[in-house]
Amino acid sequence: MRMTRFALAVPAAVLLLATAVPASAAPGATPASITITVGVLSIAVSTDPVSLGTRSSADGRGTVNGSLGQVTVTDKRGGAAGWTASVVATPFTSPARSTLTKATVSYTPGPVTTVGTVTASARDSTDLATGAAAAVVSGSHVDGTNTATWNPTITVDVPGGVAPSVYTATFTHSVA
Repeated sequence: MRMTRFALAVPAAVLLLATAVPASAAPGATPASITITVGVLSIAVSTDPVSLGTRSSADGRGTVNGSLGQVTVTDKRGGAAGWTASVVATPFTSPARSTLTKATVSYTPGPVTTVGTVTASARDSTDLATGAAAAVVSGSHVDGTNTATWNPTITVDVPGGVAPSVYTATFTHSVA
């Protein structure tokens, strides 16, 4: 009985090529990825001075009101976390350092316009003269990025007997 032997010659480069390509990628394919980073939660307000109105010192006790200017909360964090915008005011003082003591300062957000998925709830604050921050607009039921914009009205209940002057205060908004 006679046996014949055959030898198969396979070049070494072919064997290396077969083992160098990962099982999950086809030859010539390039895996790619993108990274989405988390954004920030911010608030923007007008920095231009506004006049809330004028009244005569002879008129006694009464109110003055006006628009504070546009306020916008921008939430670029993504996700579902809500937010709350607050405001605090300094006392109204004159250049001679007279203060409107016993003045009641109220903040009414008015209508809130939203973009994106967020439910905005506005709350009037009836006494900012205490110097404590008051929550005025909150965003809930958030899904992704969103914005909320409003233009608050400030009402100052001016007591009688106030010295004539220009009285100024600063309103500071924050969001968390």
